[in-house]
Amino acid sequence: MKNAVWLLALLCSLYVIAGENLVKNGEAAGGNSPFAGAEIVEKGPGGAKCFAATGTGRILLATEFIEIEPDGTYEIAAEFCGEGECRVDFGLALYDKNKQIITHSSMDALPGSEAVLAEAVAKGATKLTLENATDWASLVKNGGRIIAMEAKEDYSDLPNRNLCYFVTKLEKQGEAISVGLSTPANKGYPAGTKVRLHRDGGYQWSLLEFSALPPVWTSHKARISGTADRGTPRNQFWKTTRYAKVALFVRKDQRVYFDKVSLERMDEVPEGMVAATKALVPESDATIITTPMAAWPRRRFAQKEDGSIVMEAEAPWEFTSSKLDTPSICEERGCGGGRFMQHCKNATYPFTVEKPGRYQVFQRQRVPLSGEWNHTMVLD
Repeated sequence: MKNAVWLLALLCSLYVIAGENLVKNGEAAGGNSPFAGAEIVEKGPGGAKCFAATGTGRILLATEFIEIEPDGTYEIAAEFCGEGECRVDFGLALYDKNKQIITHSSMDALPGSEAVLAEAVAKGATKLTLENATDWASLVKNGGRIIAMEAKEDYSDLPNRNLCYFVTKLEKQGEAISVGLSTPANKGYPAGTKVRLHRDGGYQWSLLEFSALPPVWTSHKARISGTADRGTPRNQFWKTTRYAKVALFVRKDQRVYFDKVSLERMDEVPEGMVAATKALVPESDATIITTPMAAWPRRRFAQKEDGSIVMEAEAPWEFTSSKLDTPSICEERGCGGGRFMQHCKNATYPFTVEKPGRYQVFQRQRVPLSGEWNHTMVLD
């Protein structure tokens, strides 16, 4: 995994300005709620007004559409307070130019699951017969429970709304595979139709996803930037997005208080101001690449006068590679300091914080391949 931590993303965050709040009635003090199913109560800090919602098993959607610029950068934010054990999802429901919902299941394709109908399927059928579906048993276990019909190899069919639900059984029939469905097919398809597996899921939970909320008020922010070609990322709009609605899901019989709901378009400051940030980029150090790992300069990162703490991934205090036969530090234009780290098993970055306050961590990374692994950072 290529990993250039915290520098460039932090620079971008320092030099953008927020626009107007695009969420209508985002603050309870105004006396109206953005959600039809939310109350206004005096449970906010100091007894101030706030919104309240009790889980009923249904997702609350804002009443107003928000127009989205697909190449824009937006910040979604809200404040929350849980009551007892409380878990919520909070983010956006995304819609295309015709204001048709873009569901998670229409976008979350499983690569390598492409197959072909061996026989025609009639409307109302609950069984499909497929060719080239030899790996489906493992893919279904990996969450591929929905079948996208009329699939394209280049994923140009996404979002695919020709879906068959849900895979219930797989049986081998000679060279073919018989697939059972829980719901009858809503239309017919001829033999030879290309299909693929998709995962199920909810809306774009860009701010909170199955997040436990403490019984104190906390603030949350997240960025959404540009549009992804495929998949269901939390930090990019899904393909064909042109509108959005704020969405909230509270688990059944749980109660949450919230306020200051916002979605703002982030506007870049003119180029001249961005140029002034070059002083934050560390000087190049060729010894990082040319000497053995044990001889790398050990660096501690100090807080700057403006309050930022900028760290370069390729300058760790301690480091363990996950691939000993592959270079861990490589040069690439566009990265902070001109380098990036890859195949990192563990890395340590000591730093000092002189100014007390609330901090937000940004990192920059590139993930060239999908995988069932994760990346974590821990403060000690």
